[in-house]
Amino acid sequence: MDNLKLVKMVSGEFMLGEEENGNLKDIAVLQVIPQQNGAVSLTLIPIGFPFEQQLTDTTVPYSMVMYEVKNIPAELKDRYVELKSNIKIARPDPSGKVIL
Repeated sequence: MDNLKLVKMVSGEFMLGEEENGNLKDIAVLQVIPQQNGAVSLTLIPIGFPFEQQLTDTTVPYSMVMYEVKNIPAELKDRYVELKSNIKIARPDPSGKVIL
């Protein structure tokens, strides 16, 4: 996944996808969800959600990208892999136990 990009589109949305031949493909949209305590959580959803539950071969020209985030958080990369492959990645909790 060396070609994985987190970008802000000219439309204002943040999207995660793979750059290929001048396009962004297999696109997931970064959704910000406000929490009651004032914090926010982030999740990735397929660009076609709610009508499509998985990533599709949708492509967007890279010319529509306004900004590229250089360091993608590992949690977003993992979530993207989960969306694309439908395989859940195990993560250790703070005590070191693996949780799903």
